[in-house]
Formats: sequence, C-alpha cells, structure tokens
Amino acid sequence: MKKSGPQIALTAIATGTIALLISLYSPLVYSQEKAKDIPKLQNPFSESYLIENLKQSKPRMIYNARIVEDLKAKIKTDPVIRNMYEAIRLDAYEILDTTVIKRIKTSHSMLGISRELLRRINMLGLVYLVEQDEVILERINKELLAVSSFSDWNPPVYLDVAEICMAVSLALDWTQDNLPESTITKAKQALIEKGIYPSWEEHGGNKRHAWWVDHYNNWNQVCNGGMIAASIAIAEDDPVLAAITIKRALDGIPHELVENYVPDGVCPEGVMYWSYATIYSLLTLSMLETSFDSDFGYREYPGFMKSATFKVMGTNLPSGWYYNYGDCKDKPTVDGDIALAWFAVQTGKSMYFDTEEFLTPPEDISLSYLTGAALAWMSQYEEESDEEPPALWIGKGRSPVAIFRGVGDNSDYYLGAKGGCGAVSHGNMDAGSFIFELNGVRWSIDPGSQSYMIGEQGFDLWRQCQECERWELLTKNNHG
Repeated sequence: MKKSGPQIALTAIATGTIALLISLYSPLVYSQEKAKDIPKLQNPFSESYLIENLKQSKPRMIYNARIVEDLKAKIKTDPVIRNMYEAIRLDAYEILDTTVIKRIKTSHSMLGISRELLRRINMLGLVYLVEQDEVILERINKELLAVSSFSDWNPPVYLDVAEICMAVSLALDWTQDNLPESTITKAKQALIEKGIYPSWEEHGGNKRHAWWVDHYNNWNQVCNGGMIAASIAIAEDDPVLAAITIKRALDGIPHELVENYVPDGVCPEGVMYWSYATIYSLLTLSMLETSFDSDFGYREYPGFMKSATFKVMGTNLPSGWYYNYGDCKDKPTVDGDIALAWFAVQTGKSMYFDTEEFLTPPEDISLSYLTGAALAWMSQYEEESDEEPPALWIGKGRSPVAIFRGVGDNSDYYLGAKGGCGAVSHGNMDAGSFIFELNGVRWSIDPGSQSYMIGEQGFDLWRQCQECERWELLTKNNHG
C-alpha cells in the first residue's frame, strides 16, 4: 500500500533519528586536544623558497594571464559568465558615483567598511582586469589611498584587518603595477604596518589580537587568508616577513580545517558559516596556486571536498530556506553560491552550480562581495555529471548531521537533525535540534539567530562559559 505524505514523514523522522544516534556514537577522528596529531598542510616556506618560487608576472593572485584570457572568452560565449560579468560591471560603474571609503566603526567593529572595500575592489578590479578602463583604475587608486590613510585597520577585531588586507592586496595585484608608484608604496607600507605587524608581537602587535592564528573557528581561515594575501603583495619588499607569515598561516590553518571539515565535511557552525569560511579557503588556495603553482595539500585535506555535499544538502530545501542551526540564518541573502561553484569546477557536478540563480537578470541579482574573485573559477566550469543530491546523507564530526529528502514522490519532505555539543563555535545550548518540512512548508523550526548588533547595548553575545549572557537568549538556550 502506498504511504501518504505524513506517513512518509514519520518514517523519515524515525529512520533519521536512529541514523543520527548511530552517528553520535562514532568517535571523532581528531580533536583539538590532540592538536599535534591533526593532518598538516605542506609547508616548505622559507625566505629562499619564497624568492625561488613566487611568480613574478601579475596578476598572480587568484587570476593569472591565462585565467584572464579564458574569462574574456567565456564572457563572449557562456551565458552564465556573461550575465555575472554584466552584473559586476553594473556594480562597478555604480561605485563610481559613491564617495570614497571612510573609516567608520560600529561598536567595536568596522566589518561593514572592510567588506564594502572588498566588494568595491572585487567589482572595480575585475572590470579593470578585463577592460583596462582608466576611469576604473583611478577610482581604485582613490580607494587605496583612502584606506592606506586610516589610522589603523582595527586589530582588536582582526577580521577587519584581514578583509582590508585581502582587498588592498587584490587591488595591487589586479592593477598590475599600473597605479602611481606613490600609491603602490603607500599601500604596501600600510599592508606591512597596519596589516601584518599587528599580528606579530615582535613587531609591536598585541598577542591577544592574534588568537586566531591556530584557533578552530572561521576567523582562522579568514585572518590567515588575509595574511597570506598581504604577504604575497609585499613579498618583494620584505621577503623575510612574507615567508614567516605564510609559514605561520599554513601551520595554523589546519586547526580550523580539522574542526570545519573532518571527517565528512560537516561545518559545526552551519551552512551559512560554511560559505564564509570556505570562500576564504578558496581564495587562499587559489592565490597559492597562481603564485606558487601549489595549493600545499588544501584539496586533499580530509573532508574538504566532501563538504560540498553538506552545503548542497543544507540549502537545497523545498521551501527555499536553509537547514539552519546555531547562529546560522534561515534564508539565503545572495543569488547563487560562488563557493559551491568551485566544487562544481573540480567535480563537474551540476548540483554544485546554481545556474538558475546565476542567470538572474544583472539589474536584479544579489551578488556576493567576493564575486569578482569567484569568476576566476566559475569561468572554468564544464558540466560532466547531472547527479542529484542523495536522498539520505549522514555526516560525522563535532556536530553530526543526518539529512533526509523526499525523492520520487510529491510530498517534498525534508528532515535535518543534528547532535553535538553547545561548546562549538556559534553553537546553541540545546546542541541537538531538527527542522522538518512537508509540502514545501517548514513545520518544525530552529529559531535561528538574532542581530549581532545586540552587542552594541553591552550584551556579551560571544563568550560561552556556563554563566555567560549568551545562554539567556531564547535563540541560544534550551528553554524553548
């Protein structure tokens, strides 16, 4: 007898619960307590290695001459790339009508400013790479002079520093030494003094501001990625500083990779933070490849390639929402996933490439602020497989997850359930939770996150001690 939608759903819940319980009893392969045992990245860096292996011609960060030429060809022949480039171009010329970036702090952070700068450089920089427009070059020049003149880049919140470092480094690289020499000198000096030095005690930095160097949350990938970018940008000026900073980064990054991907690619922070952390890993490995002809083992890191399935299973829901937990939002904010697209390039699998979203009309599409960089790999995509996401997927790790999708029926059911502990980054006290959808309607929810601006009122949102204020919030505790 054919089961009804609700019967199918109940079966899914029962089966999913059993599967999740089984996964909870599977021991972790690695733990932060045994940091010496975690898989490492290859790390040959020294001053001599850097000098001998660093590419001299620019661009050399994410793009190189071949990738730029391939992109130009794809803009003419590939509907997706043409559409995305036109959207970027629209953004770039709209930026020309805005005021130059200013140093504005909101509470303790200026992340809004650093990301706006990174967005501007992505849009302006890519258009300059393709068209060599002098008007665009002049605006990039003004942005670099402005940010280089900031009093500091806010080292107490090193995400700010890292994202500014990424923006300034890409701007210097993608303009291929066509900026005024005075601007190049000032920007490189700022990268050293306001970007890299504050992360080194030996150069006057505060050790408390560089806690992320070998930490196990997304700050690690973002901040170390920014330091690698800055190091490549200033390598000819200070090869010793560049080499030791890249070496430190490649030693530190695995502490987050093991947390975020081992063993099956489940991100403890949820699918939204998977995108944030992973896009920085992709920027990092891409610039390492174009600068040194190696990703130093990034691709082969346990669970890294598997993580694409975690992301697609957590976002490909009948309702169009995310499977959210922890501080993850429940709805997407951009059209198409540029990080997931990298995995599509590596595997040829269309389920990782959001063609429909990427074809949203240029005037309507919501772009990620890193889309300019992402077009480097998106332009290399060739479909080889139309494989569908699995009906059942279980991933082990610090926050084990079991996901069931309705396949081959009209019920559109979806069950996502997780275990784990509340001590993970961005975690909730309830630790285990689930969401359920039937007929495209979400019947069981995770209340999700609240605005991070609550910190402006003096609320301590981020500390996770037993008595910390974080657990007073209904969205974070286990009372509701």
